[in-house]
Amino acid sequence: GNFVITGPFQGTLNLGGSDLVAVGSAYDTYLARYNTSGTHLWSQRFGAGGDDVAQSGTLLDSGSILMAGYAEAGTNLGGGVLPNGRGRDFVFAKFSSCGTHSWSRMIGGFDDEMLSTIATDAAGNVIVGGVFRGFFNPGGGVFTSTTDDIFIGKYGTGEPAITSIKDIGNDQGRSVRITVSHSNLDDGTAVSPVTEYQAFRRILPLPAAISARGTGPQAVPS
Repeated sequence: GNFVITGPFQGTLNLGGSDLVAVGSAYDTYLARYNTSGTHLWSQRFGAGGDDVAQSGTLLDSGSILMAGYAEAGTNLGGGVLPNGRGRDFVFAKFSSCGTHSWSRMIGGFDDEMLSTIATDAAGNVIVGGVFRGFFNPGGGVFTSTTDDIFIGKYGTGEPAITSIKDIGNDQGRSVRITVSHSNLDDGTAVSPVTEYQAFRRILPLPAAISARGTGPQAVPS
């Protein structure tokens, strides 16, 4: 029943808490959360001197928040300065229920790219949509356009997840093959990119009944 609002502002803005003050004369982004009766819970701003404009936000069932829009060089949504291509670039981010930064991404090329919507599918993947011009690579190859074209993209969740574990045959149980879902932080362009995945095996002691049968002298029936 809680809800969030987000968008651009200039100057000073008060959404129910402390004043939010934009940097310089450019647009900054606000993000705020309210309870079911409209009481302000928290609000915050993001901006770095250039235009930082959120155009869409959604509140997930888990209480987490997704936000999408566009930004220029130097923007920081809580996880460090995001790498910028040129002009306005796609930006999208996830925050906890209390507004703490979970992850953020900026994707751009050599012209303006602007996201206008964000959502998730049943598996928790992030779906974004917007417009772009020129050429840019959203992660799966280069797109080009001489006018404003529509872009729709699907990205994995911020945290990788094991999707299957299968035994490798004929090795007496020594090895398994682990399949991990794609993380949107492991392509090297994130502020804190994932550089490797690790899996650890924990060997538990045998149940007491099995251990007792396998140790000590065994009685031989007469």
